[in-house]
Amino acid sequence: MHRLSSLLVALLVGVILISTAGMALAQSTEWPADIQALLDKDPTTLTDEEKAKILPLLQPSLAQPTVEANTPGAINCFDHYRFGSVQVDVSPTLGSTVPGATLGFVGTLKNDNDYPVVAGQVYAKIFLKKEQSDDLTHQNGYSLVDQFVVKSDLSLPAKGEQDLSFTWMVPTAAVAGEYQIAFYFNSAERYNLLGLSFTDDVTGNTADFTVAGATGTTVTFDKNTVMLNDKEHRFAAFPLHFTKDEPVTAGVKLVNPKDEPVVAAVTWKLYAWDSLREETREDIYQEVVALKAKETKSLSYVAKPIDASVSYLIVEAKYQDTKSLLDIRFVRDGIDETRINFPSIETYPLKAGEEATLFSCVHSTNQPVVKDNLLSLTLRDEEGNVIHTYQYQGDITGAMMGLVDTFTPEKTYANFTLTATLERGGKMIEEVVQKYDCQAINASLCPKSDTVLTTGVGKDMLKMIGTIIIVGLTMLGFVLIVLKNRKR
Repeated sequence: MHRLSSLLVALLVGVILISTAGMALAQSTEWPADIQALLDKDPTTLTDEEKAKILPLLQPSLAQPTVEANTPGAINCFDHYRFGSVQVDVSPTLGSTVPGATLGFVGTLKNDNDYPVVAGQVYAKIFLKKEQSDDLTHQNGYSLVDQFVVKSDLSLPAKGEQDLSFTWMVPTAAVAGEYQIAFYFNSAERYNLLGLSFTDDVTGNTADFTVAGATGTTVTFDKNTVMLNDKEHRFAAFPLHFTKDEPVTAGVKLVNPKDEPVVAAVTWKLYAWDSLREETREDIYQEVVALKAKETKSLSYVAKPIDASVSYLIVEAKYQDTKSLLDIRFVRDGIDETRINFPSIETYPLKAGEEATLFSCVHSTNQPVVKDNLLSLTLRDEEGNVIHTYQYQGDITGAMMGLVDTFTPEKTYANFTLTATLERGGKMIEEVVQKYDCQAINASLCPKSDTVLTTGVGKDMLKMIGTIIIVGLTMLGFVLIVLKNRKR
């Protein structure tokens, strides 16, 4: 993979995780020769002295102009949120498979945090490791042939593990070769805890397998020739920047290596930021492309300006049951945008009389400072009663800001929700609700008096029994009155 990207993953992926402002500097700055020499080295060979020399240059906070910011109480986000803190330790059940077969994957999810992770999702990408030059592989990675959600609605206890298994249907028209599956883990379909699902090079755990016995070829995009306007797009490099109102034309090449004409279905989907939530999709365009034998055809799509600093364009070509995909990401400058990143509790369960902590990170996406923000974190019990509320009002910077609050609950809670809202200029721009359920996280943590009634099913059963008792007593009273009247 691209050495600079590998360096960021190995040394500073947490800090550079979201800040496209930091990316802008790394893209536009011409480093001194000695620094560039270090960036070009294999990151695993760097000495501590060399790491110390380049780390300050890659900090997003230093990558922005010095601007006065009012950030009361803000701390380092990464004191509480850790990128890579959930591992997807999963492998294929067979090292080699064939087209049309169902390939199984088994393994374990591991949460290394001292607090539970809820609303978790495992995402996967499958790459075909085509033979090409090392330089092209460093710039663009391998060909992407599939991507999908493996499993959602996962709850992992603190320092806990959970088994994971799933299957992948190998396309009947798959080509022979070495394949790699890469895993990602996010929370609430927003917050990255392992890998960056919108990249092909910042992945989580990976595993290799082989597809053997296939003799054919399939339609595929040429990943090394993607253009955005008149600029070369590189998948394992910092994203290109454009003005906020500038139409961006994506140019791609679709290749038919077969000795016969084919027809492929091509779909373009434009999202804001990433594609984990369908509600962020801004546009979709579908077309049918006819290709002559051995033909390479140029295709294009004009990405309209959207009110978001990051555009994410997914292009998919389907031929028979095979896919070829391109995940293209670029930045629009001059847009004020702020985002919540991973609101969470640090103490679970909440115990009466014992101090508890909740936190969240926030950041601006492409401006040094965005003013007039209000972040609210609210804990509510199962009936919707407020347990605790924390608010931050002030500026939000491109550096990942951490906001933390401690409190002492009066009661013990194992089931509750955490709602995080972000307002700017008095307008709600983001809201996320995360549910903490002791039965899903770890049933042994449920209070003993509530173990029978901690789930919605138990409560519904209790209500039904109560209703039956009330109706029964009412009917009994009615019968007694009737009998008494008859005696009279």
